[in-house]
Amino acid sequence: MKCSLKYKYRLLAQMALWSAAALQAQNESDAIRYSSGYYFGTARSMGVGGAVSTLGADASSITLNPAALAQYRSSEFSGTLSFQNVSNKAEYINTITRDSRFNMNFPNMSLVTANQRYKNGKPLQEGWTNFTLAFGVNRSHDFQTRTFFRDTNRSSSITDYFAELAKGSTVADFPSGSLQSIAWNAYAIDQLSGTNDRYESAFKGSARYLKQEGIMDTRGSIIDWHGSFGANYSNKLYLGIGLVYSHLRFIEDLSLTETDLKLDPTIKDLKQLEVVNNNTDRGGAVGARIGMIVRPTDQLRIGIGIQTPRSFQINRTYTYQVQTYFDPGASTVTSPEPAFTDPANTYDYKVITPFKANAGATLLFGKAGFIAADAEFVDYTTAKLKARDYGFLSENANIRLYYRQVLNVRVGGELVVDMYRFRLGYMNNPNPFANNVNIPYSRNLGFSAVTGGFGIREAKYFLDLAFMMGKRADFYTPYFLQDGNGKKAYTVTNNYRNWNFLVTLGFRLE
Repeated sequence: MKCSLKYKYRLLAQMALWSAAALQAQNESDAIRYSSGYYFGTARSMGVGGAVSTLGADASSITLNPAALAQYRSSEFSGTLSFQNVSNKAEYINTITRDSRFNMNFPNMSLVTANQRYKNGKPLQEGWTNFTLAFGVNRSHDFQTRTFFRDTNRSSSITDYFAELAKGSTVADFPSGSLQSIAWNAYAIDQLSGTNDRYESAFKGSARYLKQEGIMDTRGSIIDWHGSFGANYSNKLYLGIGLVYSHLRFIEDLSLTETDLKLDPTIKDLKQLEVVNNNTDRGGAVGARIGMIVRPTDQLRIGIGIQTPRSFQINRTYTYQVQTYFDPGASTVTSPEPAFTDPANTYDYKVITPFKANAGATLLFGKAGFIAADAEFVDYTTAKLKARDYGFLSENANIRLYYRQVLNVRVGGELVVDMYRFRLGYMNNPNPFANNVNIPYSRNLGFSAVTGGFGIREAKYFLDLAFMMGKRADFYTPYFLQDGNGKKAYTVTNNYRNWNFLVTLGFRLE
């Protein structure tokens, strides 16, 4: 047992997990989070569902297939503003809650310089007719979500998870800063009577009757800074290559409160527990894109594009905070001890994302418009985690076991009426989980969206508007229990709705 001063009215224990505990924080979900992504770009591209890899003359086309850059005939500058609202219906145990997050960002900005070649004062029509350079920034991933969950848990507590972590070690053997050490110093767990390496929750007794409330907040993005080059051969063959630097920022905040509803009010023990966890990832990676588009007829364009794997060098900052409140009468102490604190800690690791390949086609109807379709192949089983001091063998094995190859599909079209453009589109990113994986959610865990848009084209400028209505689902488990002993850890299931409105304004420079 702890000393006789073990029960406090209030004790704050805050310190970062040490590097060994941090190894438990990085897992296969991190690799998939930074490997997958939903399409972002200009309003024109969003309006046609992102099916622009062979369309050309659009800043978003470059991020899918740099060969599209070679179809530019004039230089231009454009920028896009996005208004996004992500709403969520979360279910935890038997209670459904709703929350949302609004975000405004700049998903795309680009400068294109087209260089037409001339002979005898006339534009070349044969051979290498023009070369084009582009520099820009594109938001390839968005991590804005908010989940609020609550219900009465009659089975378990996060303190049962803390007790499992501590099992098999004496207090003296707890690694400094480990989660079991934090829980012990916060008086969230205690030793079982007669043992020195077995532990129990500070919620006394085997029965649980706890009100649990939690908030999971995520934010951040992956921003791609790119430079690309495109070449046009006889207006029949377009080639492109690009270099990309990707900057990653991901912030995840979890707060969980457990309040004992007291099956037996005569028991004086832990009254309330608050747990706060923060993970912040920052990093970068360099990659390349190459592409080719052929134009067998004036109406048809067919192309392929490749994106190399990227190796993100990531620095994670992580903290854990446990705060406990005890019933009056649970202690003879009249004042709490000073807070148990320690600075945040960090851990460095790598995420290697999969190779991606896309194929697309655009069918033009003269000046009346077009229809287009793209298919993108991604093999999530090839994503990997690495670190200097840890092999991630089990995590990488889980990636190969739990995930699969997918084919992302984007289709859309545009109708031209004089200076006006009317657009519709659809995109679908399938569920990345393998079919044999038992997941606690019956909904499709992929992403799909219906899009539409409107545009105006003038000689010196263009203005595009677009909207997107998307949906996806995922799940989150606040804590896990291995031993069980009749106790069950529950999972939060999320049903997201994404609403995006985009505005792109562009100017032709010559």
